Amino acid sequence: MKRGPGLIIFDLDGTLIDARHNLKENINYALKMNGYAPVTGNRIFTLIGHPLIDIYKIILPKKDAYIAAKLVKDYRKRYKKTCHIGVKILSGVEKTLEAFKRNGFGIAMATAKGEAQTKLLLKRLGLRKYFDLVVGYRYGKSQLRPKPHPDMILHIMKHLKFNRNRTIMVGDTQLDIRAGRNARVRTIAVKTGVKLGISRLEELKKARPDAIIGSVSTLAGRLKKYGFDIY
Repeated sequence: MKRGPGLIIFDLDGTLIDARHNLKENINYALKMNGYAPVTGNRIFTLIGHPLIDIYKIILPKKDAYIAAKLVKDYRKRYKKTCHIGVKILSGVEKTLEAFKRNGFGIAMATAKGEAQTKLLLKRLGLRKYFDLVVGYRYGKSQLRPKPHPDMILHIMKHLKFNRNRTIMVGDTQLDIRAGRNARVRTIAVKTGVKLGISRLEELKKARPDAIIGSVSTLAGRLKKYGFDIY
């Protein structure tokens, strides 16, 4: 297995960025195109962390669930042009990623967003350079199951050659924490998703992370307690 400080696997939405309003606009755009009423932000925000097609299946009337795939296609056509609009990198994130990268950590991403869309967004935000591997949802292809299944995390560890003892999963929802626990790696929950209305603190606690921190900017201090070599 690979030696070095360790591997940190991050979730994206609510952990590293605030893309709530971008998601709301694009989700409602596809709904409107297909004759459906818009959905409130609060309703959409609580669904962040699920694959887009599942979000549409939840939003749509049950009898119309079959049209979810078309909505995803309409969403993605617009998303190519608008993915970065209104998206904010959370405080301290870029400085933290740069420091971990500079000090030899493996850095990866496991997200419910479409993989191609995630890479495009990270490039436009100037964050792609920090990640050794980006893994997202691959709808319509041979795919890794989404969180809370451990598939993405296990795939990343195998590809980057890190073992469980040197891997940390960092996320803001119970799906992230459950995925990490299912992969048998340490898990750290960040409360930024709670502040953004994406998750609830009681749900995070119920998922039993190894630790709960305020934000990614305080991650280094927590990793020191686990014996990781920190800058």
